[in-house]
Amino acid sequence: MARHEIRKAVDVDGLLVVGAPNRKPPWWKDYVSPYVLRAGELDRLVNASTGAVFFFEAGARRFALTFSQGRHLLQPDAYEHDFGLRVVLNSVDADRIRSVDARTIDELTMHTRRNASRESDFEDFGLDVARDLVRAVAGPPRDKTLARSLAGADRLAISTRAQLDELPTLAKRLLGVYQSEDYRERYPWVDRLRPVKDAALQHELNESLMEDLRGRQLDNLHLAPPEVVDPLRLAGFAYSTVRDGDLDPDPRISVYLDSLRDPGGLHIDRLKSDRIVAYEAEDEQRLDSWSVYKCVVYETQQEDYLYVLSGGDWFQVSSDFQQETIDFVEEIDPLTVDLPEAPTGLDEKDYNQLAAEQCDCLNLDRRLVRVTGRGGVELCDLLSRERQLIHVKRRGYSSTLSHLFAQGTVAAQLLLGDQPFRTASRELVDEVDPSFTPVLPDASPRPEDYEISYVVITRATPQNDNPYTLPFFSLVNLCSTVRTLQAFRINVSIGEVKERP
Repeated sequence: MARHEIRKAVDVDGLLVVGAPNRKPPWWKDYVSPYVLRAGELDRLVNASTGAVFFFEAGARRFALTFSQGRHLLQPDAYEHDFGLRVVLNSVDADRIRSVDARTIDELTMHTRRNASRESDFEDFGLDVARDLVRAVAGPPRDKTLARSLAGADRLAISTRAQLDELPTLAKRLLGVYQSEDYRERYPWVDRLRPVKDAALQHELNESLMEDLRGRQLDNLHLAPPEVVDPLRLAGFAYSTVRDGDLDPDPRISVYLDSLRDPGGLHIDRLKSDRIVAYEAEDEQRLDSWSVYKCVVYETQQEDYLYVLSGGDWFQVSSDFQQETIDFVEEIDPLTVDLPEAPTGLDEKDYNQLAAEQCDCLNLDRRLVRVTGRGGVELCDLLSRERQLIHVKRRGYSSTLSHLFAQGTVAAQLLLGDQPFRTASRELVDEVDPSFTPVLPDASPRPEDYEISYVVITRATPQNDNPYTLPFFSLVNLCSTVRTLQAFRINVSIGEVKERP
């Protein structure tokens, strides 16, 4: 890296740091070279990019202005991780939002980016404020002298005509906007998840994480990229600890731990230095990379609060929000079908067959209802004669409970509102066991006549004190799903099946 001092004559005291140019041959050179006459001339072709950071002081704080890939030159723990978002929420009117990035913290972490064709109200972006952690917002500020447009996440992207020597004055104004708490009046739900900034508490929480990793207690943690990754550009993920391995479609904590020589000696610095790399589908070049620590999603209960690690940041969950969620789940009707215990090691497919035989249910597991114009949809795993559509999922290291909840919602909506789906469902049931065909409607049904039931197969020894041993944000997901189904006037129930040793 090269350092460049700023001339004394200008009214700004700063330092420009320029990273080493990153030069690589274009990805397509090796692909076309065998077919090109004078292919050696292609060796001169090089793509290059150079990142830089301009450091300066304002308002007794240090600021960093990054250019190109310059943000990768900054240490992840060297800056305020909510600066950009707070500035935007405090300075952009709620009815003039242009785009929103959100991260749903769950066993399946979902990233969304929603762009509006014109300035819109925040409510128009359709976020579930109980589940979605807003990570970036963009729009024009009320004060046109501040900037023409703002986009804020960890960092702040700003459209301004301010020159280099005007940056300290602008930075002081932005710092004042950041320190305001006006956002709480319009977005009170933002503080349901509060960033943990106390260093001692962060250390304590990190130690809890490391203890679970060393002991491979993985029920309450998984890996997920901390930023939106375009799936059309993504080839897969690799680990800096694995040489010449195949790309994973999703990063897995078990693969990372297996790649370490001494997982029992794992420490936090190693977790922050090891990398998970996303590769470009088109040219197999690096698309982006993050520390393993920044990719960990983890929950831990410490005294009176639940803490969540996501995107390299610790969050404290509001105790009121936590209790409201637990109370809601505990009010969900229990499943009335008396399902058998699950023998240890029995997979979901075999368990569903066992349960169908013992409970007089129809086993529809892995039998897809196919309708022209849409992919196959699983109506349910078990269908009872009392019109209960039962969806079963094992609670394990890699279980995606989000899929369980989504499966029930999609099937219910189609059963109620899609005649071709109803017809195809009846044909499938009639093919498997005609005695169950009358259970499904042949015309528009009354929603209250049907029940969507969720069943979680859990270990005989509970992994946590949450209802059904579900991770907290899976409980939040469940609440959202139940509210959606209840809005359609569909009955909902939930049950738990213990593994039998």
